Amino acid sequence: ALLEVTRVLEEQGGGTLEVIGGPHPFYPVHTGLYGPLMTTLAESPRVSLSGLLPHDKLVERYRRASVAVDVMQPNAERRLAFPSRTVHYLWCGLPVIHAEYSEVARPIREYEAGWIVPHDDSAALRQVVISILANPAEAERRGRNAQRLAYERFNWNTTVEPLARFVQRPYMRPRRREAFRLADVLTANQPHELARDVAVEPGRPEGVAHH
Repeated sequence: ALLEVTRVLEEQGGGTLEVIGGPHPFYPVHTGLYGPLMTTLAESPRVSLSGLLPHDKLVERYRRASVAVDVMQPNAERRLAFPSRTVHYLWCGLPVIHAEYSEVARPIREYEAGWIVPHDDSAALRQVVISILANPAEAERRGRNAQRLAYERFNWNTTVEPLARFVQRPYMRPRRREAFRLADVLTANQPHELARDVAVEPGRPEGVAHH
């Protein structure tokens, strides 16, 4: 996505892509494809690279920017995570170009707090970037919507309330209750089979099931 955005900026002769980040400050984490990607991006006159920043400096950069590019390839983490980085963009009033498969894509679309694109559709991403360059006022409007979305849906009191209710009065979902009832039936009908499945082998730690 970053390479595609860079190409559009070069073709249109306007805009700057600022990439903020760097190696992990404490651990030697392998960067994989990101090392060569940063090298390629650094060659473009439309790209500005900066290292890691303190939080207050990072917020200043976000508030001066126009749009955040947050189009990740799908993987298990991205499909299950609710990305705090994306919410941080919204909190700063920064509208987001975001991948369609993500859980946070729906509220971004509902609030018009950014632009939702399929992660593998370069043409759609190009059109969004071209439209932003042609109409900066629309990015400003969506930026105000982004901050409103963060305030109304992602503030601490709103997000913690469902968890607080559950902790105070925990319950089991109906479908999961049915699964437990089925397990009870199987235990009653096949006691010897289940007992064999959870037998502890001599020499193994107690409580470790061995099939």
